[in-house]
Amino acid sequence: EWNVHFGTDYKAKLGDEVYAIRDGKIKDINFSYEYGDYIIIEYDEGYESLCANITVLDALKVGDEIKQGQVIGYVAESFGFEAADETHLHFELKKDGKYISI
Repeated sequence: EWNVHFGTDYKAKLGDEVYAIRDGKIKDINFSYEYGDYIIIEYDEGYESLCANITVLDALKVGDEIKQGQVIGYVAESFGFEAADETHLHFELKKDGKYISI
């Protein structure tokens, strides 16, 4: 089955480091059958990002402040609706709750 989804998939190798795009605060670290493990980070001015197909660092917790360029995890096996795809990072960006094309 093929489905269109929001976000962008970036080709990556299993275990590649994943970095925070800006200074922000962790809103959620969780698992879903669509995304596998994921992290959501809030930024100033109503922005937030989601990174999926990721193994989030154990030391990170909801509410933690993060800095731009900080390692937040590592690329994991593709999961859920992207399980048939090559290993990659799934990235979404929203402003005020609406998806933004990147």
